[in-house]
Amino acid sequence: MSRGITATTTIFAAKAVLPATRKKKRKKPNNPMEDRRRSPRIVTSLPLKLTDNEYDILTETKNISASGVYCSVDKPIEPMTKLNIIILVPQKKANKKSVKKINCMGVVVRKEYVKTNGHHAYHIGIFFNDMDERDRKILISYLHLENNSHANLKNNA
Repeated sequence: MSRGITATTTIFAAKAVLPATRKKKRKKPNNPMEDRRRSPRIVTSLPLKLTDNEYDILTETKNISASGVYCSVDKPIEPMTKLNIIILVPQKKANKKSVKKINCMGVVVRKEYVKTNGHHAYHIGIFFNDMDERDRKILISYLHLENNSHANLKNNA
């Protein structure tokens, strides 16, 4: 009776044998304002330098994660603009304080116009698309320390 099997039937039978693969659904947060990023963001001010062929901008972070940074600039930088980035990250080792300079590349993924006190500014979100693994580990270590210190402050309040 194998003559009665058509190509369509054979394909259907083969599909039935294969295990079903489904994308994992992202767990929805209880609070819609809850951050759904893979890397937690820390609200902190770190010195930041953004460079391109046209400009050098010195600013500070508004928040930062292992995958990107949010900051304020006085010039419009369009989404998809590639930037060279330098971040100065404080470090503590054996009661000694130092600063580590992290060099990386990033891409502007968000731009918002903001007018405060007559000052025109733009808030931009930058995704880190090229960062040395050692620098990423330094940044992650700093973020964990900051996150823990913020948690301790909340617990002691």
